[in-house]
Amino acid sequence: MLGRVDIPDSNPENEIQNHEPAQQDNLAPLGSYSGSPVEPRRSGSGLANDPDTEIDYSLYWKLGFAVAAVFAVFILLVYVVWNVITKPSPEINPELVEAPVLDTSGAQILQVSAEVIRLVATGDVNVLVIEKDSNTRLFSSPLAAGEEVEIQRNGPVMIAFSEGRNLSYVKGGQSFSPGTDGLGRITVP
Repeated sequence: MLGRVDIPDSNPENEIQNHEPAQQDNLAPLGSYSGSPVEPRRSGSGLANDPDTEIDYSLYWKLGFAVAAVFAVFILLVYVVWNVITKPSPEINPELVEAPVLDTSGAQILQVSAEVIRLVATGDVNVLVIEKDSNTRLFSSPLAAGEEVEIQRNGPVMIAFSEGRNLSYVKGGQSFSPGTDGLGRITVP
């Protein structure tokens, strides 16, 4: 036999009796109608047995992408650390390690004599003097009008000032002006 066909009972009373209990299960009293469809009662222990349950797979995709991103960052960090650790160090040039020794037995060592610069304030001015070779601060103070300061230096100096028109300096017996009226700095060789 290939299949089975059920023929309904032709008695109209049996049809009414069979359909009435099904309709009465879904009916609610008129006062309790909230406008939303009524969910039928589910028997069983959970949603897993219910074929009407829809599973939201987007949460699984998001979780999968997050795990993959964390794994990719971990692999990248391992790669970077491995390259830093295993990178060969550069070869040392032996010519640069050992400096040639100079014979100074017959040579005279020249002592650089300190040169004096005199700062002259014709008005109120803030002055900062720094020796360029050693980056040493030689002078830092405000000067009042008519005040003079002598500074001993070894090599070129940088002079920074707040009011250039109120400052001049004397070097080797000659007087010089910074050439700017306001805030500025100059280098004296």
